[in-house]
Amino acid sequence: MPLSNTKFSLQCQGFDHVCGAFDATTISKLSRHADDQYDPTYSGHRVIRPNYHELAIYAPYFADSRIVDKIENYLGARVKLSLLELALSPPLEEAEDAADRTAGYDSHSGLGIHFDGAWLEKDIGLISPPPLTTKVAIWLSDVSSTGGCLRVYPGSHLTRDDIAQASSGIHQTHDIEAHAGDITFFDRRLLHTRTINRSPVMRKVLFMEYSVTWLRRKQPLEIDEATKACISPLARRLLASPTDPWEDYWP
Repeated sequence: MPLSNTKFSLQCQGFDHVCGAFDATTISKLSRHADDQYDPTYSGHRVIRPNYHELAIYAPYFADSRIVDKIENYLGARVKLSLLELALSPPLEEAEDAADRTAGYDSHSGLGIHFDGAWLEKDIGLISPPPLTTKVAIWLSDVSSTGGCLRVYPGSHLTRDDIAQASSGIHQTHDIEAHAGDITFFDRRLLHTRTINRSPVMRKVLFMEYSVTWLRRKQPLEIDEATKACISPLARRLLASPTDPWEDYWP
């Protein structure tokens, strides 16, 4: 995974997709863990955030130096982990055909065109605000245009495209079809959604968001001493609470 390629793609397009970043054995282990988290009595889209006891399970992924190096190279600063969540979308998903093209994110279905860090956008109020955070998707299942893949609006992180305009269909889109083990980097300012999962398999993806250290985390990520002892130094750094006085700024 060359550093320069991802930085250039993120700057120009707002996203970068890397094929085969993780081998089948590594991904199947995490995929089985995701299956264990899913409640079969609940048939809808689910977002699951791990508790502090489970952070050690995810540490080899969020503290993969290849990923962190790319993020820090793009943002030009040291980062911390801000958010970690599994997104699970059921097979043969029941949704209206246009649900993935509506303006605004629906937390119940996980559908809708949006960008991340909306409050941060309002507070900064700039035409071209800095990136500050970057998100990474580790794909635990194959996804296609009809199977829950990430749909992005290339370049929208630079043009500040309006969500309502994007939902009208006048802007170019790109469906990032992926295989289990692929990863996708995308800028928080990039307009994106996901497609409806019409496939016969569950859509499984691990999302990890990294931010500059002076932004407040989107979720608590405290760890106990036992967990701290069994994870890598890089993982401990990403989970540390910086002493920077701006650390309480809400993204």
